[in-house]
Amino acid sequence: MNETIKLKYPIKHKDKEIAEVTLKRLKGKDLVESEKFPGELERSAFLISKATGLPMEAVLEMDAEDFSVLSQKVARFLL
Repeated sequence: MNETIKLKYPIKHKDKEIAEVTLKRLKGKDLVESEKFPGELERSAFLISKATGLPMEAVLEMDAEDFSVLSQKVARFLL
């Protein structure tokens, strides 16, 4: 199931404004690959990147509030 989330604080990446993202379901390999990141926030950024298709560098430019919302949404996939 895909879910589109409007960013409260849009970001710019490669001269393109990103105002919303669509989360897709993660795969087992994404979860396994996320284990290479030592910290919970890094792991969350990686999973957001995988779920949205955005590169990690774009995810890391997100406002903390948007990052937190997306982290919580991605965490629900893990339940």
